[in-house]
Amino acid sequence: MKEIVKLLLFCCLFVFVHLLTATLTVVLGHQSGSVVVTVTCNSHTPSMPSVDPFSPTVRLTTSLLLRLKPQVAPPSLLLYNHPDNHASLDVLHGSGHFNVAYVPPDMPHPPAAMNYSEKSHQILLMPSHEGRMRLAVQDLCLEVGRPEFVGVVVGGVYYVEVLVGDKVQVDSSLVACVQVMDSDREPFSREQLK
Repeated sequence: MKEIVKLLLFCCLFVFVHLLTATLTVVLGHQSGSVVVTVTCNSHTPSMPSVDPFSPTVRLTTSLLLRLKPQVAPPSLLLYNHPDNHASLDVLHGSGHFNVAYVPPDMPHPPAAMNYSEKSHQILLMPSHEGRMRLAVQDLCLEVGRPEFVGVVVGGVYYVEVLVGDKVQVDSSLVACVQVMDSDREPFSREQLK
């Protein structure tokens, strides 16, 4: 955790109302975890409440649980429109308590039905018709600013592209690659077309 948080030395200042004020900003790097922060003041005003008047040192220790802001994997999705097809999105990091909603929230006929599982932190999408939609994932416990957005396109097959070599020898085989694409010429994943 040394890479995540570096503690700076404090300078304790006494103001005329006998209040001790110190501020430390903790910035999370690239890893979640816990850190213990200890603040020590070597002298104080004896009239401060809840401080032992005979001890010259005041020490406070607290433990912080640091979490990364939530992310959705993959950040965008192309979904083949078929009743037997479905796809899932993983909600990573964060507190573990999320609200998942359509954007806009009152979307009359979204192109895919959505079901969020709190236990597995997965969003299951089942297509109903072609179209585009956005999902917003908001952490309910962490104040991370704006929600994480996911773009979802539900499409049908509009193009099939076959890639083969242009020369073949007699009595030999040839491997052909096939790409199935939507109306924007974006290829569908192999798993969706089985």
